[in-house]
Amino acid sequence: TFFLGIKLHNFYHSKKSFSFVGTMGFAVSLMVISVYAFLIEIKPFITGSTTPTTRFNILEKTDIKAGLSPYSNKLLLNNCLEATAGPVGMAQPTSRRKTVLISCQSLAKDITSFMPTHAFAYYIGAFASAELKQYSEFNFQIAASQKTAPNGQWLAQFRVELVEENFEKITSATLSSHKQDLILLAKNASGVRSIATRYVSQPEFRERITELVETLSPKYQKSFVNNVRRAANEISQRRQGLEQ
Repeated sequence: TFFLGIKLHNFYHSKKSFSFVGTMGFAVSLMVISVYAFLIEIKPFITGSTTPTTRFNILEKTDIKAGLSPYSNKLLLNNCLEATAGPVGMAQPTSRRKTVLISCQSLAKDITSFMPTHAFAYYIGAFASAELKQYSEFNFQIAASQKTAPNGQWLAQFRVELVEENFEKITSATLSSHKQDLILLAKNASGVRSIATRYVSQPEFRERITELVETLSPKYQKSFVNNVRRAANEISQRRQGLEQ
């Protein structure tokens, strides 16, 4: 009985030690994961506080991962948009810009893989794919962006511009989503100004948008016509100013 008591005592304390070590190991693992997650999370904020040139270099040379919050991911995607479509990015050699486009395309896919309703990420993926001439991927991403944010007016303006720039490469599904974006903009005060300006400056666009506007109520038709006149006057005045 005495020896049995000793064995039971040792066994009990060995289990306590094992439990303590296991708990400590688990805590350390959690701490390491937390630090890693924190570094992922703050990286977009560090990137966002730098200059456009520095941000371009970071996107070119660093394997950027998606953040853990919607805000950090939006900041990262904004960096991608600036780096690929902004003045600094557009001025870069083709090889460097292509590297950043691929990086941003990968980032967009990373974000939408765990946030499948992130319409802005789909848009960035569509933009990068179009620039890389991957038109099948472009069509998928732009349609997904419209599907997940059909009422996002500011994003619709981005999508309309991108689709119009690649109009000869779009599919019937993309055309259908494009028409929905145009109708949305035609019903919105700032949106109707953007498509009215395109109506004046892009002749091949006129027939398409006129056909859609004619399906709307007189209220929206009148607004569109007024904005077309205003846009035409503004363009005319700018031309006169350049000629003087």
